[in-house]
Amino acid sequence: MATRKTDSAPGIRESNGAPAPPVALTRRARRRTPRAPAASAGESRPARTTPAVASPLDAPLVLLESRGGAMQRALTTARQAAASDVPILLVGEIGTGKSTLAGAIHRWSPRRSGPFITLSRAALAGGVPSNGRSGRPLELFARGTEASRQLQAVSSGTLFLDEIGDLSPELQFELLRLLGNQHGDGGSIDARIVAATNRDLETEARAGRFREDLFFRLSVVTIALPPLRERPDDLPVLIDRLLEELVARHGRGPFTLTPEVRRALARHGWPGNARELANVLERAVVLAPTATIRTTELPDNVLAPPDTPTVSTRGSLEALQRQHVRRALAESPTLEEAAARLGINASTLWRKRKRWGLE
Repeated sequence: MATRKTDSAPGIRESNGAPAPPVALTRRARRRTPRAPAASAGESRPARTTPAVASPLDAPLVLLESRGGAMQRALTTARQAAASDVPILLVGEIGTGKSTLAGAIHRWSPRRSGPFITLSRAALAGGVPSNGRSGRPLELFARGTEASRQLQAVSSGTLFLDEIGDLSPELQFELLRLLGNQHGDGGSIDARIVAATNRDLETEARAGRFREDLFFRLSVVTIALPPLRERPDDLPVLIDRLLEELVARHGRGPFTLTPEVRRALARHGWPGNARELANVLERAVVLAPTATIRTTELPDNVLAPPDTPTVSTRGSLEALQRQHVRRALAESPTLEEAAARLGINASTLWRKRKRWGLE
């Protein structure tokens, strides 16, 4: 009889280069997995000892829970783009799942059997020689550093450039040289490029804070991930799926949420997006003394009544712009009229609409 495999991510690796653990159990496997019986009210439940697994946000299945709207459009675009080798730029606030989607794109791509390597700003910053001498790109990202090892290991796989908007001008130049292989001397890398940022790189490029040539090289396909507060229909399913992953991670549960807890979670603005939601649920799973998670297990900021719309600090300006553009598009019969209301030309509005998935 054939054995059903768990839904692991082939080729996906942790930041230290080690293979990532399985990301999710199949539903059938979950049903076969023994669970501790539910404790009655007031009764303590001993925790089972289980091996540590990846963060629940490392599981693509959790991110892919979407009932439509902007997130579903983003996922559809990602699946279509994954079939090619064009660079993809993921844009969204902190915690919206950019790194998770990057891993999913790798799994959907023809390069799925190759490695998935994350190269962060910190790794890049540690790889440029202080004396500034020139040489082949692979030598510049250098001299035995982690960045050099990761770049050499990514052959035939996917290179994920995280926090790309935070790179210094010097690093932007060196990265452009690497991606362009301007010397043609064998210093290139054979990898699919996926980059991510929580900044509006088009605006940054116009202001001279980000290289336009690097922006255009990275943004052949741009995918905007909506913040969690703009996904109210997805929130209940996302809560349940994250809770399942956390139960498997900590060996506790299953748990139920009281109606008061669900109302509090639905009311919260989630400035930290899905990452914040995962942290709040993980706190509750760890602290809950019984099989029922109550409001006493939630942090104070989640229980506090909302007073003003909550937006993460770094994504606040872009989020407000996106909301304003969405409203103008909804209230205008044509693109030209919406552009006139916003005080911009139609081509600029067309680019913003495409970048933010408002089509």
